[in-house]
Amino acid sequence: MRLSLASLLALALSTSAAACGSTSDDGLNGPDADAGETGPTLAELPAKVATAQCAALTACVGPLVDLFLGGSDCEARVKKQIDNSDISQWQAALDAGKATYHPSKAQACIDTFANGGCAALSSRDPDACVAAFDGTVTLGGACTYSFECTGKAFCKADATCPGVCSARLTVGQTCKVDDDCQDGLSCDKDSKLCTQRGGLNEVCKGPTAPDCATGLMCYGSDDQKSPPVAGTCKAVSTVFAGAEGASCSFDGKSGPLCATGLMCAFQSADQAGLHASCVKPVASGAACKASIPSMCPKGEYCDAPKYSGSGPLTLDGHCVALPTDGQACAQALAATDACAPDTVCDSAGTCHAIAANGAACTFDDACWSASCQSGKCQAHTACTP
Repeated sequence: MRLSLASLLALALSTSAAACGSTSDDGLNGPDADAGETGPTLAELPAKVATAQCAALTACVGPLVDLFLGGSDCEARVKKQIDNSDISQWQAALDAGKATYHPSKAQACIDTFANGGCAALSSRDPDACVAAFDGTVTLGGACTYSFECTGKAFCKADATCPGVCSARLTVGQTCKVDDDCQDGLSCDKDSKLCTQRGGLNEVCKGPTAPDCATGLMCYGSDDQKSPPVAGTCKAVSTVFAGAEGASCSFDGKSGPLCATGLMCAFQSADQAGLHASCVKPVASGAACKASIPSMCPKGEYCDAPKYSGSGPLTLDGHCVALPTDGQACAQALAATDACAPDTVCDSAGTCHAIAANGAACTFDDACWSASCQSGKCQAHTACTP
């Protein structure tokens, strides 16, 4: 089953601090900051941007942000992502003279995120941010990062750097990431084509439809079926609306999902399928039912076992600690998190603590930079596959 609001969280947490700069080791404004300007230093920006972006995410989806963070602290998570991606990228651009940082304009960029809600998270480069940290490479010039390009352009590159600053792509053109596409478009993760995201009550995902616009979720879709089942773009407030004791479902056929603070728990099963209702959370170690989100406290899950395909279906369990680094991933019915906060599950079923640049890795999600190259975590470039 697909809960596409998770895609919104991914967008929000991967929104680059690029428009606002990055840190420098000496804590100064960097060699290419305008002399005499006052404002946030590069060293101060990661924490400030993390606070602003998490404020935007909270304004966009409200308390539900905690559900999709899986127990992680938003500001700490975003700061680690910035520290392991934007920092080295921006410092390299400054050192190469391919960008200029304006600290006097940086606060306006930060405020754009802090006060913009969903709109700020869906923007590529708000004007205030372009003004704060602007690229100097014109169209057709050599680049390593998209933010080195002047105006609304991106660094088009294949397997090797440098790439070329190019006009952003239109609907139907092949892309790698969202920033390759024009404003209002996104790079569909399945087709790798620039697409217009679905609006309210429009069809989403399934075999051919796009995902939903920021602030909406694709309700009723299921990418585990063959062929995938499409859903409908719905406002978060209408999807998470069920009261305690009310029937709830993930496909919209038996009521909405549950209001903030309640969980959709499976109560029984018969030939018609699973039947669920909205319930309150329980304490650490308490008896629980398989539910989404988990009835258990942060860092725990309900250990009702996954259905083997034969024999009785067990819906009951107890709240136990999520596995940590090096332990086997949780195997449970309806468990949305297989590992402890800030830990991810690999293809072999083992949990790994998300790592900083330079650490050994085998897959992208194991790195705070979301880029595992040649067996090590490192900052992503336009040339990274």
